[in-house]
This record gives sequence, C-alpha cells and structure tokens, in this order.
Amino acid sequence: MARPKPASRIPDWFNLDAYSHLSELDANGWLRVVSGLRMLLDEIPDLYRTGDDDSDLDLEELEEVFVGFQEDEGRGWADWKKQEYVVDEAVFDFGSVQSLSNWTVAHMGATLDHIENGPELLVGMRTAVELETKKEFKAARKAFQSIDYLEEFSSTPFFVSLRDSRQNSGYGVGLPRRRALSVNMRAPDEILRKDFDRWLRAMRALQGHQAAKKSFTDTDFKRWVRNAYVPLLVLTKWKELTGARITYGDLCEAAFPPMRRVEVDDVRKTFLPNAKAWASLETIDALAAQAAREDEKSENSGG
Repeated sequence: MARPKPASRIPDWFNLDAYSHLSELDANGWLRVVSGLRMLLDEIPDLYRTGDDDSDLDLEELEEVFVGFQEDEGRGWADWKKQEYVVDEAVFDFGSVQSLSNWTVAHMGATLDHIENGPELLVGMRTAVELETKKEFKAARKAFQSIDYLEEFSSTPFFVSLRDSRQNSGYGVGLPRRRALSVNMRAPDEILRKDFDRWLRAMRALQGHQAAKKSFTDTDFKRWVRNAYVPLLVLTKWKELTGARITYGDLCEAAFPPMRRVEVDDVRKTFLPNAKAWASLETIDALAAQAAREDEKSENSGG
C-alpha cells in the first residue's frame, strides 16, 4: 500500500511513481533529465508572474510546467549540448579536443581588436605578414621590430588578456570555456602527453573554472536515484516559488519510496545539498560528452 502524502503540504500534482524510470537511464537519458531540470530550476519565465512581487504567480500555469517536467523531464538543451562533443574527423574535431577553425581564429582576432594593446599588435602583424607574402623580408623584419614594445602583451595567453579586459571593464565574465594551445608536433608523443597533463592541471587550478572530475558510471546513476536528487529538487523549487510549507519531514515522506527509511538530517545535511551541487552545468557538460561517445560507439557498432 502506498504511503499517504503528508497533510496536503506536498502538491497534489506530485507523483513519485513518475520518477521510477530514472533507474533505467544511461548518460543520454540523464543528460535529458538534468538539462530539463536546470531549465525548471533556473529558467522559470516572467510570464508565470501576475505582479511585481515574487509571490505573485499564476499557480495554474506554473503547475503545468512542473507536471510537464515530471511527465517527460522536458528536453532542455540536451541535443544541442551534446552536439558540442560530436566527433568530426574530417575537420580534426574530436569533441572536447579540436583544431582551431578559421571562424574561431577570426573571432579571436576580432575580439583582440577590442582589448587594450590588441589593435596595435594586429596592425603591426598585418603589415609584417603582408610584407612577408611579397617576399620583402627585410622590410618585414623591421615591421616585426616596430612592435617589439608589445612583447610582454604579445606573449600573454589570449584567454588571460580576455579575462583581464572583461574584468577591468566591469563585466566580471569568467574565463572562456575553450582554450587554444600550440602543440609542437616534432616532440615525441610521450613528451606531448606529459606536457599536456601539466598544462591541463594548470588550467584546472585556475579560479572559477570547474568541471566534473570524471565520466559517470552506473554506480553514480544509481546513487542519484537512491538519494532522490530529482524529486527533492522539484519539490524544493516548488516550495521556493510558491511559499508552500513543505518541511524536511515532508520531503522524507514524499521523495522516497515507502520501504526506504530516511531521516530528516539525511535530507537536510546530505541529500539536498548534494543534489543542488549536482544539478550543474558541469554535470550537463560531462553527461553531454559521455552521451556523444555513447552515440558514436552505437553508430560504429551498427546499432
């Protein structure tokens, strides 16, 4: 017999059975769930508000949004996100690692034009390269020498100049997600791998640049289900938006199956904080990369 919902504090639309299929999902399925969940948690649009106050909500329409997620988790931006990690060997794009396209180089150059010292460097470089193409090498050397005063700036990593420029202009934008690096293909593979590992550690250590530690396994998926991450976050978001008086005890009763005994402190100190940290862009990116590899493996095996 199903355990009754406690004293109507849990909304009538909530149905724990709707989340039972989560135990069957792979990375593709979880990508759909988490990206849809992020939209539910962060993208509630103003059209559900009926006034200026945060508490002025059209509860009927808001309920439809929550029920829609509960019934199929929504698509979020799952397919679009996964596309970032699709391999295209024809253009030397291997998902998270890819060669710079002309578009990317052009975008970097156009961006550099708006960074202090960037315009001077670009003008000097264009002049020198134009002279080189005309085989006027003596004049080209002089053109390069004319921008020697920019040596410190020209040797600064592009992402550092971009970060500092945006911070100084008050935007406070974090580090760019993608980084360009130069690889000396004359070096032995073993040296390249070691040097890349050192570069990667340095990039990961930079403040504000986070990523999932590893690919997820079935053990991770099972833990997310066992600890009720999705229903906990759905009910907590409903409480936040509507002011419903849902207690931690209510969450213990509603978000877990009847045979699972869960204490209030488990939810308050562990499960809910972990769920909030889990429903992140880092998790979505890791799942997107993993899902893209699942698709590639399926295609290669003829599945």
